Amino acid sequence: VDTYAKVDGIVATLIIASIGLAGPTWEREETPFSEDTSPLVLAVQLSQTMDAVAVAPTRLERAKQKVRDLLERRKGARTALLVYAGTAHVVLPLTDDPSVLETFVTELATNLMPVAGNEPVQALQLAETMLAKEETPGSILFFTDGIPAEAADAFAAHRDRASDTVMALAFGTSEGAPIR
Repeated sequence: VDTYAKVDGIVATLIIASIGLAGPTWEREETPFSEDTSPLVLAVQLSQTMDAVAVAPTRLERAKQKVRDLLERRKGARTALLVYAGTAHVVLPLTDDPSVLETFVTELATNLMPVAGNEPVQALQLAETMLAKEETPGSILFFTDGIPAEAADAFAAHRDRASDTVMALAFGTSEGAPIR
């Protein structure tokens, strides 16, 4: 009986020692796998239709607000900004400084674009070029009031050949709205 008591005592001591060595945790530590630090290209449509008041105050102002919210959540992650209407242009290449991006986002306006229109395929091609230089696959996020049907084939071809993900966040209503 004494042998069993000694073994039970040793097992209990080992369990308590193991718990003690593990130590208390005072705050939860995020795992590195939960952070999304893959490169992201933001493609903001600057067509005149983005000045519509379908979503208050305008579609563009709402898009800029969503970009700011996203930048707040992606601190330290590489993010680029491009704009498009009838043509696509890089505003800022991939950077990990959200304050620089914020400066450019604040100044976005539809009257900055040299050519009117809605050519998301040009923006997609420009974003592909930017992400092709990266080691890890990235994402392209369109802030738009709509992707024209004739662009569907280009987006499908991109999905079939590229490793990056394309997403869109659309602003507006099916009824439309007056343009400010």
